Amino acid sequence: MDHYYVIGYPAGHSISPIIHHAFAKQTGQSLECTSIEVKPTTVATTLRELIRQGAKGFNVKFPLKQEAFDVADIHSSRAKLAQAASCLHVHEDGTILAENFDGVGIINDLTQLHRVTLQGKRILIAGAGNTTRIMLPELMAQQPGAVVMTNRTLSKAEDLLEALQLSEPTVCAFDALHAAFDVIINTTSASLTGQLLPIPTQCLNSNTVCYDVEYQSGGTVFTQWAKAHGASRAIDGFGMTIAHNAALFELWRKVKPDPLAVFNLLYQQFNS
Repeated sequence: MDHYYVIGYPAGHSISPIIHHAFAKQTGQSLECTSIEVKPTTVATTLRELIRQGAKGFNVKFPLKQEAFDVADIHSSRAKLAQAASCLHVHEDGTILAENFDGVGIINDLTQLHRVTLQGKRILIAGAGNTTRIMLPELMAQQPGAVVMTNRTLSKAEDLLEALQLSEPTVCAFDALHAAFDVIINTTSASLTGQLLPIPTQCLNSNTVCYDVEYQSGGTVFTQWAKAHGASRAIDGFGMTIAHNAALFELWRKVKPDPLAVFNLLYQQFNS
């Protein structure tokens, strides 16, 4: 039986092992996935020992993604862009591939698990941090009609677009936003501290879909705000982990799972 690990600091809270075991049952695969806590600065030695013992891959959680990236022999274009690995795959010859599916997880959560159409839509992104950096190329591949970025520090958003060599998204201050959007994506960590972003209420209407990359039982402050102001749908980031792991499972096992079935199962389990 092949062994895979979820590594983080901490790691015990991760539902990724549950997800991978569900995917394995669904696809008839035989594997074991276990969470282990790995202290920062010990990633390289820990991973190489686990690989020596037969580990085939790793799902990498914060704050170990940079160290995991450095361990790898091969780096995907997504991992290079992020300069971080959200997962590692060990090839038969022992070489280690670093991949990053964090952006894929967000976009696939929206489009596959929640059936949100992004093509041709007018989209607002709140935040200009690493999550946006990883997600933005995946979003632009969906061919949206227009993308506007807003951030408390506008120069950070401008620097990000320059670094990504993207000319299509535009940058706008919070207080200069006046028109409604089809989709609003919050990539900031404001919800973790209960902070409400200063997005004007005229940015959403009864057709707007609001998405928060963070997840909290009962909804985040952003999704609660969206519901209170008449958004069509307010979606949290619960499915992002499932969509991320679906891409990872396919990389590991060369079999495509059905993430929607697992999402429906686990959402009821963790939100009942």
